[in-house]
Amino acid sequence: MNEAAKKGAGIFLRSVAIILLALALTYIGIHVFRDPVARRFTHYAPGFSDVGFSSIQAGDSRERVISILGQPMARYYLLEWADHSYRTYPVVPPDQFPPGMSLYREVLQYSSCAQSHLPFRRVEVLLNPDASVAGTDTFISD
Repeated sequence: MNEAAKKGAGIFLRSVAIILLALALTYIGIHVFRDPVARRFTHYAPGFSDVGFSSIQAGDSRERVISILGQPMARYYLLEWADHSYRTYPVVPPDQFPPGMSLYREVLQYSSCAQSHLPFRRVEVLLNPDASVAGTDTFISD
């Protein structure tokens, strides 16, 4: 390989390395800053606190959750079809569930999106059919 070809290959490899480094830094930056950005653009229910949310444990009652976190911003049901697929429904009385469906979980939602085009922190408490806490969930929604 002559000197000009070596020099050209070196420039190409450096360019590829710079592009890969820029992509890696962008990827890392998006994931490092995604949570703080999402938290900033999240509305929480009045009375909600992270300390209170972290104190909620499986088996707690719905009443205890509401006494600690206040009323949720929204409630919905996860209903299970006979074929074990799931659908979400807004809050309706259990005696009005669609035919062929049974209650799987009631979900108390304690956050919402401040601006529709931005990610937000989704904070939920999942209740068993007996209204005891099955668990909590928090994630960044796209």
